[in-house]
Amino acid sequence: MAQEKFKKVKGPDFLSRLRGYINILGPNWAGGIDSSYIFRRGIFLRSILEMKNKNIFNGNKLQIDHGILRAFLRIPHYKHGVRSMEAIIDMSILADRKKFEVSALPINHLDLHVNKEQFMSIVLRDRLFKESIENLSIEIYQQSLQNNIQKKEKYRNILKWEELDENTKDSNRRKAQNIIDNLHNIGYDYIPKLKGKSNFVNFTKEEFEILAEMEHDRWTLEKLSNGWIYGPKKDVKQKTTPFIVPWTELDDLKKSRDRDRVSKIPAYLEKFGFELYSLK
Repeated sequence: MAQEKFKKVKGPDFLSRLRGYINILGPNWAGGIDSSYIFRRGIFLRSILEMKNKNIFNGNKLQIDHGILRAFLRIPHYKHGVRSMEAIIDMSILADRKKFEVSALPINHLDLHVNKEQFMSIVLRDRLFKESIENLSIEIYQQSLQNNIQKKEKYRNILKWEELDENTKDSNRRKAQNIIDNLHNIGYDYIPKLKGKSNFVNFTKEEFEILAEMEHDRWTLEKLSNGWIYGPKKDVKQKTTPFIVPWTELDDLKKSRDRDRVSKIPAYLEKFGFELYSLK
């Protein structure tokens, strides 16, 4: 029956005229080494909004809440592909608005196209996480001190967090934020923990290595920007350290410290009410 229908609408004739085809991937992860799906989502999102809601553009710049943009790009799965992206935009209250804000979202209808609870957790993540970043920074700093004490290493200034100067505190805050921000490089993001669910993630050895290397790169750039240079021995007055070298040239002890630091990320997030989820 289907074959007869196909013939009646001149399907075989249509196929005979084709010289090739393009398989256009949708907004969902296509599996394997598909690392460009977030870029596809960005293209789809901008195209749909340009066609339907030019009022939320200031020149060529899209005016959109950062949390909404992140949710569109990083929600793990759209139930109906690009049609779900378009439907969410169509249901949003954007007429006469100058910016796509949280209040415009069709919250009660999101479940038709995405996991509503997860989508809104991604939208609101930064607002909630700002309250926890200070505690996370303190936790990482205290763990670092504890590690040095356990290894019986000399530590010049064992100070409580409240005794640190603001520059040192800011350094630890950047360290915490940077480690968290690098999660998307290994295919993860984080959201407030969903009720009734536990999603504790253990990184693979390869993922640990990537995060540890990125943490070393962050530390190196911070040292260089503060006037430190390479030297065979650490000298605070001269601002020299033997660790301003590429990851591959670090000794095993220094590498193990970076690995140990990033290995605790899932536990840190869980302690402060957040969890990791896969972007794939």
